[in-house]
Amino acid sequence: MPATAGLKNDWPAETAFTEAHKVKPEEARALVGLAQSFVSRGRVKEAEEQVDAALKISPELVDAQVLKAELRRINRDFDGAIEWFSKAIGQRSNHLLARLGRAESYIDLNRDAEAEPVWKAVLAAGPRHPVSR
Repeated sequence: MPATAGLKNDWPAETAFTEAHKVKPEEARALVGLAQSFVSRGRVKEAEEQVDAALKISPELVDAQVLKAELRRINRDFDGAIEWFSKAIGQRSNHLLARLGRAESYIDLNRDAEAEPVWKAVLAAGPRHPVSR
């Protein structure tokens, strides 16, 4: 059964991502897009289901790992978020959003000393990033 089976999609983006997944069910990116759309609408549980399906298809997909980490943060599972952000960073060490998310998760856990070097690396790598200002 496809990961998108049974979903009621009333937003054009969700419909497009669902249709794209039907055309290429072996491709995980459409599921990540669908999950991002769900997050934007506050449908966190459904978003997590889609990210999990995407990771089952493509466990090394960095965008899915980062979104999984963000969903863990939303659910206040900060250790889980750090784990997923770290996986993404392991895949792509220069991924600023993953580094930023991991630092924020350390701060959420009052582990500021662990966050500080990450923040400094993010600021150095992206001096024009909004958090640098």
